[in-house]
Amino acid sequence: MAIFQDQPINLEAVRGVSPERFVQRAERQQQAIVGDFLRMQQGIQAGIQEFEQKRAEKQNMQASLQLLKELGAVEGLSDESIKAGIKNAGGATNFLKTLGEMQAMEEQSMVRKAQQSKAMAEASQAAQSQKIEAINFNAREQAIAMNTREDGSVDVEGLGSTYTRLGGRDAEDIEFFGDLTKQANAGKDPVIKTLEIDGFKVLLVDGEFKQARGVGGEEPDPAQVKVMKEKSQQYNKARELYAQGDVAGSQALLVGIGVKDMFGRPMQPGEAFPDVTPAALPTPLDTRKMTTDQIAAFREQYLNQQP
Repeated sequence: MAIFQDQPINLEAVRGVSPERFVQRAERQQQAIVGDFLRMQQGIQAGIQEFEQKRAEKQNMQASLQLLKELGAVEGLSDESIKAGIKNAGGATNFLKTLGEMQAMEEQSMVRKAQQSKAMAEASQAAQSQKIEAINFNAREQAIAMNTREDGSVDVEGLGSTYTRLGGRDAEDIEFFGDLTKQANAGKDPVIKTLEIDGFKVLLVDGEFKQARGVGGEEPDPAQVKVMKEKSQQYNKARELYAQGDVAGSQALLVGIGVKDMFGRPMQPGEAFPDVTPAALPTPLDTRKMTTDQIAAFREQYLNQQP
């Protein structure tokens, strides 16, 4: 059977030719066809991408043109001139991208300015509050000092008026001084004492802790208040020991509490309790030199009165 009717097969010509040559040739032809198809596919994709870019550029060009007109930056220029300028500057897409970045930077700058303004306002408010607290603190301290008598007691009736005259405006202080005045008018004479404990000015009324403020007017936290209340009780105990004549014991408690005088030195009991006259402790006696009657009298006067 002939492949072509007018050309019979020449058996002598194909005798000895390997079939692999035909297979390899067919594979090469197939690979060439596949390669052409892939290149054609890539070309199509590139064409689509280029088309999309051009379409986006065209849309961006219209948007850029409209934006520049709205901004009033291209008055008197034709659309073609404006488009030429945009193209010369890198194209409409790059123009809008740059403009967007500029707007983002401007927004961030506005946010930073707002944050800075807020921080400055808060700092100013805090400074003003600290100033007011310091004024109230100084007015309170001076009012107590100016109304303290020579014996250490305080004229409570004059505290409120002195406090406000010195610029004090704290509502709690005004109410507190008012309560003290009411007690004085009712026949009570509250004992007021201020101490410096752990960097705070502590106010005691009849030996009880009432309030504490830092030198700038700041309030202590609950843990610090608890410690100061405990130290206030120890202060009262030191007063009792001093009244009993135990000066050394009273001094030891004052040192442990950390009560200081105006020079920052440990306060002596006589300075801490100027209104207290310590009892005289009995002088140790040599019983070997005492008569029986003297020993009995000593026991009756001192020992038998002990609880």
